[in-house]
Amino acid sequence: MIKCIGISKIYSTGNNIVKAIDNTDLELNSNELVCLVGPSGSGKTTLLNVMCGLDCVDKGDIFFEDKKITELSQKELDEFRRKNVGIVFQSFNLLEEYNVYDNVALPLRILGVDKETIRSCVLQSLKCVNLENYEKRKISELSGGQKQRVAIARAIVKKPQILFLDEPTGNLDESNTIAIFELIKQISKNCLVVVVSHDIKNACGFADKIINIVDGKLDSVREGNGHHKKITKISICDLNNEKIYIAKESESINDLINRIVEVYDKKDVKLKLSVDVNRSDSEESQLLIKPNDFQCSSGKAGLSLLDKVRLSLFNYRVQKVRLIITFLLFVFTSTYALLMYTVSTYDHKESLISYIQKQNIQEVEIYKTSEYVNIFGETVTEQTNVGENLINTISSAIDKKYITKTICIEELANGDLEERASYITAKVINSENDNYYKVVLGKLPQDEKEIVLSDYLALVLFPNVEFNEVLGKTVLNIDVNFTVCGIVESGCFEDKGIVDSDTLMSKYGFAILNEKYIESFKKQPVINVSAGDITCSNSLSSYVSSNAYICSIEDIEPSLLIAGRMPNNKNEVLISSYLADHIGFEYESLCEITYSLLDIKSGQYNGAYDKINLYDLFPSEKVHIVGVFEAENTDMFSYANIALDETIFNEICEKHGLYYCYNAIYVRCEDVTEVIRQFDLLDVKINENGCQTIYMFKDTIENIQSFLYVLLALSVAIFIFFLVSYVSYSISDRSKQIGIMRSFGIPKKNIVAIFVINIILLSFATIPIVIGGFGGLIGYLNQVFDSHYMNNIGFDIIVVNKIAIFIIELIVLALSYIFSLIPILNMSKRSPNELLNK
Repeated sequence: MIKCIGISKIYSTGNNIVKAIDNTDLELNSNELVCLVGPSGSGKTTLLNVMCGLDCVDKGDIFFEDKKITELSQKELDEFRRKNVGIVFQSFNLLEEYNVYDNVALPLRILGVDKETIRSCVLQSLKCVNLENYEKRKISELSGGQKQRVAIARAIVKKPQILFLDEPTGNLDESNTIAIFELIKQISKNCLVVVVSHDIKNACGFADKIINIVDGKLDSVREGNGHHKKITKISICDLNNEKIYIAKESESINDLINRIVEVYDKKDVKLKLSVDVNRSDSEESQLLIKPNDFQCSSGKAGLSLLDKVRLSLFNYRVQKVRLIITFLLFVFTSTYALLMYTVSTYDHKESLISYIQKQNIQEVEIYKTSEYVNIFGETVTEQTNVGENLINTISSAIDKKYITKTICIEELANGDLEERASYITAKVINSENDNYYKVVLGKLPQDEKEIVLSDYLALVLFPNVEFNEVLGKTVLNIDVNFTVCGIVESGCFEDKGIVDSDTLMSKYGFAILNEKYIESFKKQPVINVSAGDITCSNSLSSYVSSNAYICSIEDIEPSLLIAGRMPNNKNEVLISSYLADHIGFEYESLCEITYSLLDIKSGQYNGAYDKINLYDLFPSEKVHIVGVFEAENTDMFSYANIALDETIFNEICEKHGLYYCYNAIYVRCEDVTEVIRQFDLLDVKINENGCQTIYMFKDTIENIQSFLYVLLALSVAIFIFFLVSYVSYSISDRSKQIGIMRSFGIPKKNIVAIFVINIILLSFATIPIVIGGFGGLIGYLNQVFDSHYMNNIGFDIIVVNKIAIFIIELIVLALSYIFSLIPILNMSKRSPNELLNK
């Protein structure tokens, strides 16, 4: 049956080397009871462990029938124990989470046996060990002897070919010891039984073979009695009156005599002792447990999913404080991961779209920002609302019919000059976008002298006039008289009486002009040019913030010259006496000054300024002042500061009329999603308070994004540490139970599955709390943001991407699973014996 050839097992403890088995040969046959005896530490248990596959040898071979089990893998050893071996441990090693029935049934469940067969075999095994009707008992409700009987029933339920027992009576009293030896003696009639025992008396009385082991070697092998007699009845007969006294269960002869003596009160009596015995191997008392009666391969090997879940749930009962801490960390980390992902991947485009739609904004003012580093190493941010770059950029991506340019009319007055309005926003329309504005009265302007007023502006300029009577009236600009040709609805009546007049004028007091009006800017004798004062060019900040009224030298009569001479080339200019006085030099000395122009569109300024660049218009960067003219004596040039070459002046007029006479550019939001997408691609922003707040939030997130990622990584690392610790401690707490199950032949993958299910159940239990907590936190943040920055309009700054949140939650669960596998896989590499002795 089992044959050991030259086997050795060596343990190292510090500097000491212990030979638990030392080059031992052994052969055991079928259907016999073999007792391994010897002093403590002699290697009996180690020999038993290597024979049943719970541990491996360092040298030699062990054969089971014709199979060399020393060459089997752990998986094959599991199968060997599962099908052929029953094991009874000294300390019972019952699973406390199971009742008696489930403990005994476990080996059959591992074999995949059907429920009816399992029930039949379990009840038969319990009957064999005299525990009928105990199947529903909890393990904690049993005595030591009953626990050992359950352990034996569990070992024999699958009808193994070999039964190994390690000190099965070490924790039992004399009567239970005899009963256990009688039971295993009966079992040995049909399979090989190997018992490790210190009980030499009972070993000699019951064993067929007794093997004495000393220092890891076989010291002697001798035959045992093998036919122990069992006392079945003890009785004492009173010969005087023929009264018979029978010993009670577990009552010895001395106990019976003492009981009788008390009855007769020490009188002289004649008693007769009778002892009835039966041989333990009598045919009537043999248990018919035959290996061939049971087919072990009737199903798939391993635990059912229900058993795995059941054992996983039992893990939660161990170290509840650790479980609570891990659970809370799981919730915190998952919630924080979702929050950090949502915040760090904040998409301002979605917020902008939501805000514009919620506020029903029809068109938005746009701008661009640029940054450069000045000579002091400071980062300077400049905002461009109009200009060649911005107009060309937006026109290349947005259909022109959706683009509206505006100018500022400094003052409008009605024809009688009784009512006035200042700084009016005038929208300049062209033939491509004139269908957007729907007038309620009249028509849109067709030429440069026609104007459309908003209903609010019409009320301001003509307070006592009906709208239909306003049509055809004249409104006066500084240099142009316009005819009112239409009135457009603004929506002012919803806010009238609620907000102040300045706000109403800013929001609703607009006018509409035809693009032909802009042509007049190309024909003006004097142009106001930003970044045009050449006398400020020694300082970038002063230069780009300066304004100069520029005219052509051709329009300056020589008679107006009060110092110097008239220019002879393009690099020579005249300045007005007003500007000369402002500079503070003598007129004659000014005529010798040369200024170097700055290239405000050069690479070093990173395109931060979108103004007319005089540097591009002059033949060189040098500008020479050659004369001073008196402009105060003529109305036409009274406010001119600089006179320069006519060719350069005409170029300035052309660019000014095309790009720089406007004060703002608006884009209609008919397809708001596409408009916002294009804005993002072009790095164009919206000049509106709510949108500005969204940009501010975006910039804040970007500034702290690295810090958020560090916090996220730190929290995840802490969580993983606690999760791995939780799993490691759970494995440590249950290592003995794991070893027990492995000794039955449960596949390693089943043990791994128990703890994986443990983690999965823990993970999925957090999902409702995490999702609820995350949703509540996002709702709170949105509410705080709305109340502080959006005037409680009910706007959500953070829009949750549900699909992304689902994916992130899965990633967190996957990380939990992956890292928890580390201690689980380490556990699976240990042998059953290592787990049992941990």
